[in-house]
Amino acid sequence: MLTLSVAQRRVLLTLAISAGLSPAFADSSTVFDARSMAMGGTGVASSRLGSAALFNPALLAVPDDHDHFALTLPAVGAQITDEGNLHTKVKDLQNGAYNASVNDYNNLNNNFSSATTAKFSTDLGQLNTGIAGLSGQPADIQLGLIPFSMAFHNPVLSFGIFTNVTADVAARFNEAGSDQTTLANYQTLMGGISPYVDQIQGGTSAQRNAGISAVEGLLANPQYANLLNPGCVSTVQSQQSGAAVASCFKDPSKTVASTVEAVGAAIGELGVALAMNVDGIAVGVTPKVLEVKTYYYYQNLNNNNVTASSITNNSRSQNALNLDAGVAYVVPNSPYKVGASVRNLIPENFSTATESVVNPNTNQTTYANASVHVDPQLTVGGEAHWSRATLTADLDLTRNRAPVAWGSSTQFLGLGGELDLWVLKLRGGFRQNLANGPIKNELTAGLGLGPLSIAATYASNTVGAMAQLGFNF
Repeated sequence: MLTLSVAQRRVLLTLAISAGLSPAFADSSTVFDARSMAMGGTGVASSRLGSAALFNPALLAVPDDHDHFALTLPAVGAQITDEGNLHTKVKDLQNGAYNASVNDYNNLNNNFSSATTAKFSTDLGQLNTGIAGLSGQPADIQLGLIPFSMAFHNPVLSFGIFTNVTADVAARFNEAGSDQTTLANYQTLMGGISPYVDQIQGGTSAQRNAGISAVEGLLANPQYANLLNPGCVSTVQSQQSGAAVASCFKDPSKTVASTVEAVGAAIGELGVALAMNVDGIAVGVTPKVLEVKTYYYYQNLNNNNVTASSITNNSRSQNALNLDAGVAYVVPNSPYKVGASVRNLIPENFSTATESVVNPNTNQTTYANASVHVDPQLTVGGEAHWSRATLTADLDLTRNRAPVAWGSSTQFLGLGGELDLWVLKLRGGFRQNLANGPIKNELTAGLGLGPLSIAATYASNTVGAMAQLGFNF
């Protein structure tokens, strides 16, 4: 009978579970503002006073018949993109090959036979294929918080002050080639011995000897040397039992070389925006301080001491100065307005702390770290605004790479609209990612009810939501 330790279960089953633990985070080009999110991510020419400093500081100096002071307190949002449809793949793997392998283990313990070994071999192959399909594929999650934003419009000099926080985390499961080979070898070996198990255990003497000889030949194959207990091959023939064959299998727990790797960045901004109107053209700048806290985690799956503190302790804080700038122009005697802005004018690159992992196959130590990027983002936009309706459009002129590794690059074309029904404002939009990435076409919608605004986004592999409380006077 085949006795299975917890460590043996780890090499065959924990990989499937761990592969599902691959949330990742990206798309720092998104500004978390409920009105913008609901209207296709637009805002460079269409933001109202309360969020102008985040999109285009020049908009602070554009005259507004309604708003002269705005306060946001607070805004919270999140967006998740499942790049490789991992949620479905992990669920299918757990309900399929994962559960089948668990049942196979139990059946092998109770009935070591040709049928159970053959089924175990088949399910091992399906499990190995499923795990390989999860390896290296992250999902994207984005979180945003505007704790405080305040803006004043003045005919001479307008200004605003804001704090803004985005949290980017990218993580992935990396299956080692040696682990995939080990699973494949177990699959091949179990399939190879399957035809002979019954005759070894219950056949005639001649059948048992023939079965033992066949199995002995398989076990003598150097391909399986690291899967078997030393000296086992020489004792199989004398014992002539399926139990002896089962005892040949070696506990593989110390050969797991697959890893989990995660990179994270919490980027906080404190900005002061200044804007003025010069001959009908509004210009604005936002000097700001960045505080970037990076996280890096890189561990072998044999590590049983994975805790929240083991991840957050390996962090590094860094500070930098940066600048946003923008222009805006209202076409005289028309409902039209255009704008352009550049965020993060100064490129920044921050390094994470270094992690190490020991490969149990070679005892070699690998040292690794990652980079967190803050890149310039140039966007142009337009707005058509009437008394009760607004149409907007924005276009990214830069390809915006994610700040952390494995994140999704974006270059959005966004379209949006708003219908003003006095207290109630209905909003909708659409945006398309022109860059080659998992985020493609998104539908957006939301509403404003007094000081409260909510928004949602949806695509085939993306969902997001946001709530914001803002006051305008």
